[in-house]
Amino acid sequence: GKTIRTRGTGVTVQDSVARQWNLLEEHGARLRPNELAKFLGKEELELWAAPGNSEIDVAYYRPEIMFTKIDRPTTDAYKELVKGVRTVEVGYEGEVYMEDEAGFRTTRDDEGRPDAPERESPPDPTSGGGKTMNMDGMAMNESIKNLDGMDTSESIKNLLEEYGTKYDPDEDDDEEDDDDGGVMD
Repeated sequence: GKTIRTRGTGVTVQDSVARQWNLLEEHGARLRPNELAKFLGKEELELWAAPGNSEIDVAYYRPEIMFTKIDRPTTDAYKELVKGVRTVEVGYEGEVYMEDEAGFRTTRDDEGRPDAPERESPPDPTSGGGKTMNMDGMAMNESIKNLDGMDTSESIKNLLEEYGTKYDPDEDDDEEDDDDGGVMD
């Protein structure tokens, strides 16, 4: 899942994870009960954060993608954290698995480095440029509802323009997204 923090507030990824520790722990135990339920509320459970928007690089075990271990806050530290980090400054978008879906896993060493060789990326059949647009889940769901019955190219144009992006299918944009939010896996 992804932990979310409000930019400009001084809330770090570590603060966001620590502030939501109980939620993340409970979600993990419900998502993978056979593996994680036995650790619920115990010191053995570890939470690690990956750099924002690094899911693909994590999946391919890119050596430059380092995870950061987030320590479980002590009771006193949590009380201080609650005073300094308001609930409106953090959030969490949990993973959802369907039926018997295994879900995504990655393994790391004790330093947060991949403990397997880097995997080769498959060729991208859609490569050829274009912009990447970030939307939250609610905005995406609402936009999808509005697309029903529309011509696909017209739908895409309307969706992009709704979010302030002029639609030009021939434009090539090499700018990278610099989001620095935390990703939890």
